[in-house]
Amino acid sequence: MPAFDALNIPMNEGAAATDQDIALCFAASGDLRNVIKTINGLPSDYTGKCTLVINDIHPLVAIRSIVLLLILLDPSGPSEDVAAEVALHVLYSSKITATQHTFLQSLIKRVEELERERDVESAGQLALGSH
Repeated sequence: MPAFDALNIPMNEGAAATDQDIALCFAASGDLRNVIKTINGLPSDYTGKCTLVINDIHPLVAIRSIVLLLILLDPSGPSEDVAAEVALHVLYSSKITATQHTFLQSLIKRVEELERERDVESAGQLALGSH
């Protein structure tokens, strides 16, 4: 089954969506294709706030999803080309370069910090900056 754009902005909100805040929930989202397709479907001039809620019954699957989204969406990360290559290796390969390993370790440390902040009101939330 191909990925699905949950918003399909051109067919729904159209140009009015460029500054609207959007909140999306992807329950049992072990497969991130729909999440990625939906985020990539946002207009290039989108200035609103997009909040994603992603969960899975299996904690390791949820953590993998978080790490993959950090790889792809974190503006403080590497270039888009490098991020795409790292994500590809994480998904489909067991071999990564030393540079990719260092980058992944920094992301995993951020996820570990989320676990330590469990009693804080914003526990489990990551702010990734602008689109």
